Amino acid sequence: MKRTGLLALAGTLAAGCGDPMAAGDYLGEPLYRVHGRIVGDAGTSAIRRPYLGVLWIDPYDSSGLGMVTMLTPIQNPRFPGEFSIDFFDRPPARVYLDMAGARLALGMAIVLDDVDGDGEIAFDPEIGVKPPDVMFGAARQLVVDVQAVGTRECQTWTFGGSAPVAPGFHLADLPTCSATSGVDVLPDGTALEVRLFPPGQIPPDLTEEDETECPEPPSCEEDPTQVSCAMEEASQRCFETACGDAQRAWERCFEVDCADAADSSACYEQICDPLGMAVMECTMTRCTLDAICSY
Repeated sequence: MKRTGLLALAGTLAAGCGDPMAAGDYLGEPLYRVHGRIVGDAGTSAIRRPYLGVLWIDPYDSSGLGMVTMLTPIQNPRFPGEFSIDFFDRPPARVYLDMAGARLALGMAIVLDDVDGDGEIAFDPEIGVKPPDVMFGAARQLVVDVQAVGTRECQTWTFGGSAPVAPGFHLADLPTCSATSGVDVLPDGTALEVRLFPPGQIPPDLTEEDETECPEPPSCEEDPTQVSCAMEEASQRCFETACGDAQRAWERCFEVDCADAADSSACYEQICDPLGMAVMECTMTRCTLDAICSY
């Protein structure tokens, strides 16, 4: 499946003295500029049409084909070198992920060779970039566009120790030993490091999972200030406020309403079960993590 290469980025590779190495039409003031460096060796000089790109990952497409590519050509490349990428447009709406009241899009920076020169790139969930095009560089850091941050109390769940986070573009890492379930946003000015590798051969340190041994977190009784404990407490408060009456009606049905019924099984099925379904629906719609953190 082809994804059109959108010229929504203007990329510049620079030599050590800052001489421009990529040219492009003036597109106005960018929304965000990423500075970075390209390191390593592609092991070949036969790169035909090098591109800098960002793969915006569609979180709702498990096939891997939902990635949206934003590409910009690199003119007169000399690797390694420094570069900058200007973002003039936000990612498509469908790639944003709702998480604990926050709304964000995740992207990965890559360097690739557009071998067939069509200005497009095709993906396969098993092999990544489809031939004849090849990828020969990638970054472990992520590019993140944050549209909404959620309540201040919930930001730590999404952004870890980097909270509070302002809306806009950022660089981020995936967390290791962290209570957050989202990303760790990096300080402003952090350089994006793109590592080169032989075309089509992604190095292990970009694909292997982090095997850091993380210590067991203390219980909430031992440390009630933990993010997970605070979220659990908030969830319980929400349930009591929004669904408490429905829960008590369901319990009363078993303990009182159907306790002396001639046919208790029929009573449970006809009266209690619908009440139980109402409790479940209330929990799933009114006390999800997103709902709690969006208040």
